[in-house]
Amino acid sequence: MAPERRDRIADYVGPKLMITRDELPKYEDGNWVAEPKMDGFWCMAEIWQGRIAHLTSRSGLPLDGAHGGDVTGLQVGHAELRGLLCGELTADTVNGERCGTRRLHLWDVMEWCGIEMRDKPLHVRRQGLEIIRESLVAKLPDPSILAIVDQAETHFTAFYDMVLAKGGEGI
Repeated sequence: MAPERRDRIADYVGPKLMITRDELPKYEDGNWVAEPKMDGFWCMAEIWQGRIAHLTSRSGLPLDGAHGGDVTGLQVGHAELRGLLCGELTADTVNGERCGTRRLHLWDVMEWCGIEMRDKPLHVRRQGLEIIRESLVAKLPDPSILAIVDQAETHFTAFYDMVLAKGGEGI
């Protein structure tokens, strides 16, 4: 990844720390969204020439190779597609070990085809991310490799309870 792109990733304000269930209602003021906590690696996916070219951790370290597995190098679109997508890289559990298919769970778009998205409101970025994901999965043999993370804008406690009921770790 080019140094100037790495610097721009460093500008991104990363994920927030988890809070307790009892604290959730005070965040329902319209300025927050809640997302399920995943058991994986926070990452920035760089799309270049229609491929997932690089996966980078929040500290700027590469997640390609063994961590990126099935995701890095995937052809996801036409050669002119490029951008930065934010998400979490997970692996399916096989016989109790996280060694199965890698999946990229997306929650934000930072840049797409030369359009800077970080200054746009979250709902605009999420709409864009939905469109981007739909165009990308058309090229994949398994569309579930790229998913969009659920979000809740209200009723965080109920959302938290639903995530736990589905076997999740929290929000």
